[in-house]
Amino acid sequence: MKLYGGIEAGGTKFVCVVATGPVDPLVAELKIPTTAPLETLEKVASFFKGYDPKALGVTSFGPQEGLEEHQPCQVLRGRLWSPGGF
Repeated sequence: MKLYGGIEAGGTKFVCVVATGPVDPLVAELKIPTTAPLETLEKVASFFKGYDPKALGVTSFGPQEGLEEHQPCQVLRGRLWSPGGF
């Protein structure tokens, strides 16, 4: 079964999810309080290592420096889309 991950990166918490597709029920969800960047990202990475998702979508508010060059996927109508589709 192919799994896909999503992250909502916020100022107070990160929400990490795993599902089999954009409208399917969640397989797993974890809410992580935002702390120091490295500490928070280590917890995010640890969560996803247990699921080995095929693709990962990230959403965050505000400017994201350095990410303009790397756009392998887009958000369409609130759903993650990748060139290969789901």
